[in-house]
Amino acid sequence: MNFKPYSVHSPAFNHLVTQARSWGFICQEIFPGKLEIVAQNDRENWQLQAFGDRWLFSIGEIPQMIFSIGETERFLERYYYKYQSELGEAIAHHAA
Repeated sequence: MNFKPYSVHSPAFNHLVTQARSWGFICQEIFPGKLEIVAQNDRENWQLQAFGDRWLFSIGEIPQMIFSIGETERFLERYYYKYQSELGEAIAHHAA
């Protein structure tokens, strides 16, 4: 299901989800009004679930910590750039 910004969420929340999608994360509605962000890579077993303007970070089915919107965006940004770096190194290694 494609994410559509909800008017009940803050502009910062909607910005986070839009940014996450632009980085390639999967943003999906797991049931009405509840959103989840997961990695594009199936090998990753983590998810972020929205609870108001907070995000619950879980690995597998085990909750780990709760992030603010800003912390969530920084986590996703770091993850995205780390993944891009590793992908670039793998491509360069394969081409050599």
